[in-house]
Amino acid sequence: MMERSKMIEHLASYDPTEEKLCKEETRELVGLNTRFVSFIEKVRFLEQQNQILSTRLSKLKEKGTYKANIDIILVDYEGYLKKQIVELNANKQQLLTDLKRTEAVVQQIKQKYKDEIPKRTKLENEFVVCKENFDKMRLQRIKLEEKMLSLQDELKFIEEAHVVRKSVSCSRTLVALPCWWRLTLHGTSIWRLTWKMSVTSSWCWPCEPVRMQTNTTPQRYRKLCKLVIVTKLMWLDLQVKLVR
Repeated sequence: MMERSKMIEHLASYDPTEEKLCKEETRELVGLNTRFVSFIEKVRFLEQQNQILSTRLSKLKEKGTYKANIDIILVDYEGYLKKQIVELNANKQQLLTDLKRTEAVVQQIKQKYKDEIPKRTKLENEFVVCKENFDKMRLQRIKLEEKMLSLQDELKFIEEAHVVRKSVSCSRTLVALPCWWRLTLHGTSIWRLTWKMSVTSSWCWPCEPVRMQTNTTPQRYRKLCKLVIVTKLMWLDLQVKLVR
């Protein structure tokens, strides 16, 4: 009974997180203890019966009228009881071995649980960081999509304006370029280059406009339009990089 109480106290000191495992092990150990106690009680009962039979035998011998092979029966029964005692001792050793092995497994599980706690905390922190990065990237993607739609609208407008310019002759075009960029077309500086075109147009850039007026051909005009579009796209791309 003392061993049983010690085992129960030992199991009660386990970590609450392993309550389920401890309960299962407790049930197994209690069952094994119950069997062991029943075997011990059986041995005691058999020893008492042996004493009772020995007392009866001595009384019968005192009467002198009883004749039987009682010695042979007692020897056989004694051998049976000794065999039972040996088996009970073997079961006891097996139970103790199982108990030690179970305690070792429980300790390993507790240590593994303690080792996994920092890993879980690290993964949770990494998840939070990844989520923040994902939110930032999503906002950047939304901004870039909005800028892309704006550029598509402007490109569509420029294409429509180009179609209209083909049908009109001799007008003046106003082009606004970044004042710190110096671009050239066929060796002519674009800072003061002007030409007569079909429609008066203007692009809103964050710098002062430069007025250009000259007589030009449709091919040169198309090249200049492409140059203006590419320049504006480069400017918007630079703005995006500065925002980042």
